[in-house]
This record gives sequence, C-alpha cells and structure tokens, in this order.
Amino acid sequence: MALNYTGNPTLDALLNGTRKVESSNNYSALGPITRSGDRAYGAYQVMGSNIPSWTQQALGVRMTPQEFLNNKEAQDLV
Repeated sequence: MALNYTGNPTLDALLNGTRKVESSNNYSALGPITRSGDRAYGAYQVMGSNIPSWTQQALGVRMTPQEFLNNKEAQDLV
C-alpha cells in the first residue's frame, strides 16, 4: 500500500520502503523487548522511548507508545 505523504515522489518512496522493510506494512507491529526494556512500535518501528517527544514535536501532543500503536495517522506523520 503506497501512500503519498509529502508530494515528493522520492521521499514518499523512501517512507513507503522503510515501512515495508521495518514491519511489512504492519501498523500493529511490536519489536522484541531490548535489554534496556524498550521496544519498537508500529509500521516504522519507532522506539517507545522516542514516542512521547517525537509525537509532541510532530503532532503537538505527547502520546504513549500504546496510543501511538493504535493511531496509523500518527505513525505516518512521525
């Protein structure tokens, strides 16, 4: 499922490819728990420790990892 995020075909291809490689386009994907106790979430496998600050910066609201996992739009925008 190719999405157009930016209007820039090269950047959109990069984002689509990243999503496919990281999670096989699975927005519900969970990575393994690391030694630090963190894990990757969603289609782009964003580490849980990054989610609050990254969603604040991109969306103007801090999200928990679970909120992020349940929100496809947030995953695509972050």
